[in-house]
Amino acid sequence: MTDSRLDDTFAALADPTRRAILARLAGGEAGVMELARPFAMSQPAISKHLKVLERAGLVSRGRRGQSRPCRLQAAPLREVAQWAERYRRYWEGSFHRLDRYLGQKLAGLALGQRLALIRQLGEAMAYAHGKRLYHRGLAPQSILVRDPDGDVPRLQITNWQVASRSEGTTVVAAMTAGTLHVEDHLADPAKVYLAPDALADGDEGAARADVFSLGAIAYHILTGRPPVTNPLDLPARLREGNGLLLSGAMNGAGRWLEELVRVYADRSTAPRSLQLAAALSWSCFRYRLRPD
Repeated sequence: MTDSRLDDTFAALADPTRRAILARLAGGEAGVMELARPFAMSQPAISKHLKVLERAGLVSRGRRGQSRPCRLQAAPLREVAQWAERYRRYWEGSFHRLDRYLGQKLAGLALGQRLALIRQLGEAMAYAHGKRLYHRGLAPQSILVRDPDGDVPRLQITNWQVASRSEGTTVVAAMTAGTLHVEDHLADPAKVYLAPDALADGDEGAARADVFSLGAIAYHILTGRPPVTNPLDLPARLREGNGLLLSGAMNGAGRWLEELVRVYADRSTAPRSLQLAAALSWSCFRYRLRPD
């Protein structure tokens, strides 16, 4: 792609009206009058925008009787994508997903570093809960790690599209739960971090569902392994230990550390708010592996 053609494409895409026209044409061809309908502008003004798009090769005109419908031409967009691909390593290089980060770096992290990660998650979710925003799908797959080679990497919680916001007794869900087929349940590695009854618990249990997920993630960070490998095994695992017990997977886990994860992951006693969860995280950060 030549520099001049790249310049033409970016210039054409710089205007929101022209981007909206392309979005409309992505759904099929349309005439000038139809394209002008959503905008508070005249047909000649739309025609000027179309000429810019035509010069950039993003739109072509056909002929059907007396009409000349417009069609999207995606080749310049593909070339822009190929040009941008050369810089992918720069926008991805400083971010790791937490599940991949744990697989690559966890063995080299000291206990204090692991507890600092848990504390970050607890405080971030406490802030969200203070705004009555609940994630409902918290898992390592939805957490990004910034500065993964630093002493204390920074965590960023993503995928908030599965979240719900509570306003009193009214909850607005931003995304449906999706299919519940067994095959889909087993294929998603994030499921082992979700409370078994999270989808059936209703919005009243949203805060506790997040607390449970935080406990399951803390278990992974501290022990180096997820709570279970098969999400169908999770209910039995929780019944056996009244939550997730570190002592079965980690040598030398003190009382404070054991209680942190157990309380998080015991749905019957889990804190109703991440405000308490954050306080528990800070307590364990201070006490470290305090002996019983």
